[in-house]
Amino acid sequence: MPFNVSGKSINQPADGIRRPYQIQSSLNVQHELFNGLSVTAGWVHREYQRLFWTDNVAVDPSDYTQFTIPNPVFGNAKYGQGAEATIPIYTLSAAARARTPQFVDKNSDLNRKQYNGYDVGFTVRIKGGNLYGGTSIGRLRTSYCEVEDPNSLRYCDQRKLDMPYLAQMKLAGSYPLPYKLQLSGSWQGYPGAASGSDFQDQVYSAANNRAPDLSQNLTYQVTNAIFSAANPGQTLRSFQGSNITVPLLTPGQNYLKRWNQVDIRLARTFQIGRYKLQGQFDMFNALNGSNIINQNQAFGSSQWRPTQILQGRLIAVGAQLNF
Repeated sequence: MPFNVSGKSINQPADGIRRPYQIQSSLNVQHELFNGLSVTAGWVHREYQRLFWTDNVAVDPSDYTQFTIPNPVFGNAKYGQGAEATIPIYTLSAAARARTPQFVDKNSDLNRKQYNGYDVGFTVRIKGGNLYGGTSIGRLRTSYCEVEDPNSLRYCDQRKLDMPYLAQMKLAGSYPLPYKLQLSGSWQGYPGAASGSDFQDQVYSAANNRAPDLSQNLTYQVTNAIFSAANPGQTLRSFQGSNITVPLLTPGQNYLKRWNQVDIRLARTFQIGRYKLQGQFDMFNALNGSNIINQNQAFGSSQWRPTQILQGRLIAVGAQLNF
């Protein structure tokens, strides 16, 4: 038993717990079509297995009681198709809540993450300049159905859902100009996913009872008033003692709009004796795009309110000395 003076529960590793691992398969082909132009194509498949999950061994599945509440987005076409009329809610008994939690980290035999992707790219040389780019198309599907809280079972297996492939596209290059100037730039096009997200880095959110995916959802805070209205004579506080959060939307249906960014650099190198001085002028987000890259996903009056937009046009002037 680890030494604990904080008064808070700490996790114990299960006997025989082992490190998670990945199995990756890939195939890549590169071919030069003609002098100065080559293309590449690739496929990658990655399986994440033996993932960790946390089990409160002081609580048994029988300590949860199932109720239902109305789905507040049922029948509203703008939230996608297939929304159920009611949502199952699982409440934890007061007796179970009174027990001292005993959190144990375990390897899951059920939880999986699976990524499948296709990459296509090219490189071309044109009169002293270079141009390269391509696209990466991928799909991440997760199955997080071995969880402590049964409220997380809603949409837990995305292998049964229509999760789309998402595409990233990039184009970059450089070209020499008169007076020894060098022009370079890049264009990047991203799918409508939250800023900083990637196809493969998503993790399970216990706070939102949600399996990981890149689509936008609505987290619904089920309060005592909502619960009691749907279940007369019952109070959420008698069971749970706090609100319950559930996702409302089917994963894979609602994404942010795609967003793009153009960056430009103009540079010139000066030879000063044995030193090289490069002056450079950079413009990031040259088109001053203002795409939404994150938004409030809590159901209510402020839902879909932007919380982050693409950084505005930024200009930088600098120099680099090589000696």
